[in-house]
Amino acid sequence: MIEILVRAESSTNILSGRYGKGFPVVTQLSPCSWGGCECPPSFVIVRITDTDDTTDWNTPWTRITAYQILAHDPAIDFFRVLIYPVDKKNVCAVTVQEMQDFLAGWGAEEIAQDDPSLGVLFEITAMDAIENKGLFSFGEEDDFVKYEQLSYDPAEGAHLIKMDYSLSKLKEEEVRRILGSVGMSIVSVDHEVGICEFVAHRNLMIGSLETQVREKFHKMIARARWRFSDAVVDNALNNGGVVEMTHQEADDSLVDVAEDV
Repeated sequence: MIEILVRAESSTNILSGRYGKGFPVVTQLSPCSWGGCECPPSFVIVRITDTDDTTDWNTPWTRITAYQILAHDPAIDFFRVLIYPVDKKNVCAVTVQEMQDFLAGWGAEEIAQDDPSLGVLFEITAMDAIENKGLFSFGEEDDFVKYEQLSYDPAEGAHLIKMDYSLSKLKEEEVRRILGSVGMSIVSVDHEVGICEFVAHRNLMIGSLETQVREKFHKMIARARWRFSDAVVDNALNNGGVVEMTHQEADDSLVDVAEDV
């Protein structure tokens, strides 16, 4: 048996991270000793009598952002990429500012779309990623670092890059650490003249882009995706703050929070 602490009072704006009426807050095995504030009128207990599984009851509503390569020209490692929210509710749309910040960092060009809720369409080359700050950055020294592609193997997706950091204040260990942190394969470093040669592999750059998509565009929309119906909460309030039901009855009583916004 489990006990779910459920918010019993309405919230003015559930999109600001507040718990709304019917939102599950905490789930514990029964019997559970709740605190003095965890009671009506602020909270009620929903007791599920036929399960000991406490997981998945407090799952937040999260914007999950997908990533799709629509076109790729391996001759120059050119990509047309779409980033879009899986949930098509307007509140899940990627904002213009988020798009601009992300694209500017990677040196990509945004392709305008009529409906922003469809996501972000942009074009980028491997050299765009290398020459800008999205893939890796040396901070304030970026303006003093120059890149030149010495060779490129389209089949392997391997770019041999010459990096001239002679005008910067970078130390050799900084160069090695930052390039190594994103999987760049260092071929040579001549710190006296400020030249580093490294290989940037296409698959590692794509992997880094995918990781940043998750970090930048995934976010919590609300504290819960599913809430208990007002009827369940009101029933608990009318019966000492506790209502018992089976797992199936609980599932049947859940309401999609997306319907509230």
